[in-house]
Amino acid sequence: MIAESIINNYKEEGIDISELSTSIETLYKRCTDASIKISEIANYDDPSLKSIVIERNAGRDIVNIIPYNYQRIKDLLSIEFEKYTFLYPYQGICSYEKDYIECIISGRMKYIEDLFALKEGKLEEVEDSEDEVEVKREFILENGGIKVQFQEPTEEARILLHGRPLQQTSIIITGTEAKTYDQVSKILSKISGSLFFQFDLSYGVVLELQRAPRRHLLRGRTKEQVEQADLPTFPKQEFDEAPLTLYWYGRKAHNMPLLQFLSFFQVIEFYFPIYYQAEIKKRIIKVLKDPTFRYDKDTDISRLLGAFKSKSITYSDERTMLKATINECVDANEIRRFMQSSDKFKEQLSNKIKGVTDVKIPISNQDADLRNEIAERIYDIRCKIVHTKSDGIDNSDIILPFSPEAELMYYDIILLQYISQQVLINSSTALKI
Repeated sequence: MIAESIINNYKEEGIDISELSTSIETLYKRCTDASIKISEIANYDDPSLKSIVIERNAGRDIVNIIPYNYQRIKDLLSIEFEKYTFLYPYQGICSYEKDYIECIISGRMKYIEDLFALKEGKLEEVEDSEDEVEVKREFILENGGIKVQFQEPTEEARILLHGRPLQQTSIIITGTEAKTYDQVSKILSKISGSLFFQFDLSYGVVLELQRAPRRHLLRGRTKEQVEQADLPTFPKQEFDEAPLTLYWYGRKAHNMPLLQFLSFFQVIEFYFPIYYQAEIKKRIIKVLKDPTFRYDKDTDISRLLGAFKSKSITYSDERTMLKATINECVDANEIRRFMQSSDKFKEQLSNKIKGVTDVKIPISNQDADLRNEIAERIYDIRCKIVHTKSDGIDNSDIILPFSPEAELMYYDIILLQYISQQVLINSSTALKI
């Protein structure tokens, strides 16, 4: 028996309730028969109404299908959705049983359409005609039983990936006999990478596999937080233009976690000289304030010179400068509270992440000042992003764009964004017009 809260959520004017109920029951049965998890979630605007959530595998990830209206339920029932696996982080699907891989392409699709027209001998007609010329949007390459096809997205891709018509192009690969997510991912990456590089060399056009929207965009504000927030006031502080520009660059770099991370890191890096020198100044003052210090004693002069030793700013000092900047700008108690704001946040930052970092932040130790470990973890990730030299054997210390490891950086990016905000605030000055 389907709950009334679910029926009411999908009830629309003109829809037969009996038909709706039967469709929902069929959807539940098909999921249950295929051992697919199906559950409900309360609506954001009206918690008394429940939406259906279908969990589908995507390698090591899970993708949720949430039908937002009755038509979406009917669309799902019209295809064999049980036989498809999602290719997250791409906008793609595959079926091991059907020996089929499909992914949406992003890029300047006019070039692809011209290629279709060229294949049919209609390119001049397309270029010269003021009217739209009908061209079959299909282009096929074959080798050794493997077929690569460029065409309009299939009905399955439309329903599973968007739920609406797609004015885009898909790359479809068949004949690979791949039986696991990892095999499919490698085949898709190798074939698309090679083909797209050819497109770049031959036509000067950049194509890529379309990325799925990141399920965790950097945290916005809940409805309650927005309602409780104060109205904007006339600004009292001003911020340095360069680091603020880098901050906005990071905030806008959706679906590009490495760029986000490096942008927020550069905000902090901008102030390295200032806060590193402040740290050295503290060391010098500490030595000079020592009542036992005497300028005519060689040992005391050596102590003073020791405070200057690491004054020169070199590459090897970056870790120390990062720690100095964080210690100067971020309150130890506040950043602990921030990291304890959710169980998932706390869990992720307290543990190693394979391929991302081996540095753990001991959040459960209530007496620890976490800032040094935070700096170590940030610096460790940063090095894995920017140091991309390969020995041809092992790339385990490299985080590449679009890699699964890049997707695992979500909570570290949130932490780095918070730190960059605190550094900007701490470094601001009174507004002068």
